Amino acid sequence: MGVNESRTSVKKYHMHKIDENIFIGDQYSVQNESELKSHGIKHILQLFDVPANEKMYNLCIRPLPRGKTFSVIPYLQDCLRFINEAESKGEKVLVHCKWGKNRSAIVLIAYYMAKKGWTYEHAVEFIKKKRAIDPSLRLKNQLISAGKELSSYLTLCEEITNVA
Repeated sequence: MGVNESRTSVKKYHMHKIDENIFIGDQYSVQNESELKSHGIKHILQLFDVPANEKMYNLCIRPLPRGKTFSVIPYLQDCLRFINEAESKGEKVLVHCKWGKNRSAIVLIAYYMAKKGWTYEHAVEFIKKKRAIDPSLRLKNQLISAGKELSSYLTLCEEITNVA
């Protein structure tokens, strides 16, 4: 079975299921509400700034800038917390950016590094089995440098969730 055959895709490859509760997509993945509903998606993490439907979903908009000097690390804590809160309730979350290949991939790579203690490479390979991604070398280096700091973001997220 080829890589493309093993990918669980939704509607013309705009959205892919990564695991039980996590989906990754592009800007078009949020436009088909019937598909979102059919997959039970209740939470959307949007990584670029465009108008979105806040009425039907728990929506978190965290625009990640594009540029050569941009650091993704300061944005990750909110993103990881949002994903973790949805997943801890057994609810489905869609993480998307404009093309669904770089920013959304970086956030999910960071999530799996933090949640499961995976290396950058392991997280990339896991996601690539489900969707073609192309994380930038600059953002890759930032995640590798952050390393164990990422798991502390998730620990903090779980402490906040348990207190609330």
